[in-house]
Amino acid sequence: MIRNLKMFSLLLILGLSIASCGGGGDCDDEQAVANAYSEGFANILSASLSFDGEPTDDNCKAFVDALDGWIDILEDFEKCAEEFGRGQDFRESIIEARSDLSDLSCD
Repeated sequence: MIRNLKMFSLLLILGLSIASCGGGGDCDDEQAVANAYSEGFANILSASLSFDGEPTDDNCKAFVDALDGWIDILEDFEKCAEEFGRGQDFRESIIEARSDLSDLSCD
């Protein structure tokens, strides 16, 4: 749950950075970047809460899928994060998500 709070904080900081940034490079579509993060975070939070509340095989697989999606989003927009001064936060979040993923063992 602490990692969820860290992800939420990262999302909030990134969202504020995006909102205040004029864009540039591959990150011109600020709304698309914000939407991708919001959707990815919502998916991982929902899957995490479901799995924490009921650790079934289906919920485990849904959590794995959400983590995979979250990692993809973070990697896709890592360059944007660098532009917003949040590259290190992204790299740490990717490492944490991969660690969470490796800790899961769904049947």
